[in-house]
Amino acid sequence: MLRDLLNKNAYTVALLGLLVALSYYNALFTPFMWDDKTLVVSNAGLKGGWESLLAAFSPRLWGLRVDNEAFRSFYRPLHTVLSMIDYKIWGLNPFGFHLSNVILHLFNTLLVFAFALRLSEERAAAFFAAAIFAVHPAHTESVTFISARVDLLSAFFLLLSFHLYAFHPEPGYTRFGRGFGIRDILSMFLFLLALLSKEMAVTMPILLALYTWFFEKWGRRAVRVAPYFVILALYILFRFLGLKAFAGQHGLKADFLTVAFTASAAVLDYVRLLFFPYPLKAYYSIFWQPSLSAKVIAAFVLMLVSLFAVLWYLNRDKKLHAFAILWTYISLLPVLNIGTLGEFSIAERYLYIPSIGFSILVGLFFSSLLKDHLVGKYAPYAFALITVVLVVLTISRNRVWKDDVTFYSAMVAGAPGSAIPHANLGHAYMRGGNIEGAVTELREASRLSGGNPVIHYELGSLYMKAGKLYEAVGEFRAAIEMKPDFVEAYNALGIAYAGLGENSLALDAFESVLIYDPLSEAALSNIARLKASKSPKARR
Repeated sequence: MLRDLLNKNAYTVALLGLLVALSYYNALFTPFMWDDKTLVVSNAGLKGGWESLLAAFSPRLWGLRVDNEAFRSFYRPLHTVLSMIDYKIWGLNPFGFHLSNVILHLFNTLLVFAFALRLSEERAAAFFAAAIFAVHPAHTESVTFISARVDLLSAFFLLLSFHLYAFHPEPGYTRFGRGFGIRDILSMFLFLLALLSKEMAVTMPILLALYTWFFEKWGRRAVRVAPYFVILALYILFRFLGLKAFAGQHGLKADFLTVAFTASAAVLDYVRLLFFPYPLKAYYSIFWQPSLSAKVIAAFVLMLVSLFAVLWYLNRDKKLHAFAILWTYISLLPVLNIGTLGEFSIAERYLYIPSIGFSILVGLFFSSLLKDHLVGKYAPYAFALITVVLVVLTISRNRVWKDDVTFYSAMVAGAPGSAIPHANLGHAYMRGGNIEGAVTELREASRLSGGNPVIHYELGSLYMKAGKLYEAVGEFRAAIEMKPDFVEAYNALGIAYAGLGENSLALDAFESVLIYDPLSEAALSNIARLKASKSPKARR
């Protein structure tokens, strides 16, 4: 019955569509979250006319300054283009943005099915692979988080490009030049679009070379891979010459062994998430691995076992199994942050493209079980049970994204020893008017970070709102001590002193602003008011 069902494409597509719909229906009704506030809601570049489409390809990506350290090394213009289209249709209704993400994920699921079918020539294996890809809980961050649509876009164009490269046209196909035709040129163009969606696509030429080596005659077909490496080289050259940087973490530099050990530990975490996607987190605390630890040794053992598995499959002419394993590992390379590992080095959205190889491997495994005369009749039930569990986990994870407080509370629960989750939760409490909760979380963030001038400034602002002026003065002074040119903190300190009746100290604080910003309207106005009144009402 299962085989008869899978032999009909319409039913297969409907089943996969149903799995995606069940898994992500509740994601459609979540608000803009996390970086969405910056990259979508506050992004003036999305709200211009259609002429702004060209501006999306300029270095002023997302309407942000190139020298903004958090974003300047990213060049993902197709994210902006898709978001502009969504904005034209939906305005700032998050439902429309989420709908685009879910539709993209459905398209990618169908492409994984087609990809696995052409490689394996087994419908059951292809369906199992696509079903796992459709419902895997680690994909919730890529699908439910609007700003992570870069992973969906990159995977979409990468899979289309791979299809056009790998699968031969029908007889009579017209080629232009020696060995290159319309499909080849279109495939290269789609590869470029994948790169313009996200840097994860940089591994595609390597994957194409592996495919050609495993499944075609390398000597005759190798020439077709070369243009992809040329495109990649030109893209990297543009990134370094145009943006002076490449996407990656802006963390601390580390020696080679520390980087290698830490990256290996990260690989172990990623593989664990593929096989056991629970618990899921929006923030993973990474601990430096300067020496051989138990986790690093386990990672090396895992990679050694994987290498032996590749060789074993190749020796038995099971090339697709070997290719699927290598796809998973090779696709992880861009997110290992070799050279600059920051605290935020692991993210579930980074698994979207690597999971294609993993999904194909799972599909092949269950397809082989289906053929076994002993367990074959139980295989569909086992797979159905696993699928149901994964769907439930995905739906449950989507609920975490329902509002800021819920999301950041879960982030804190997942990484209680990291400062950033506590700071994010504190900001969420601030926006909701929960001053007490905000103070608690920001104080914890300050403690964990070893002191942060911005956090001290925010704490001072909260105390000001609560009427606790002495506490506010202490926080503003702490912020200034850490950042002597912090003009906002000087101005706020002056306001706090004025509120306490300490006019002389208030005047000193306002005049300190002018040392770093001589044209500060706020400081000049507050100085004028202070001098004009014995009981000034200074403004910020």
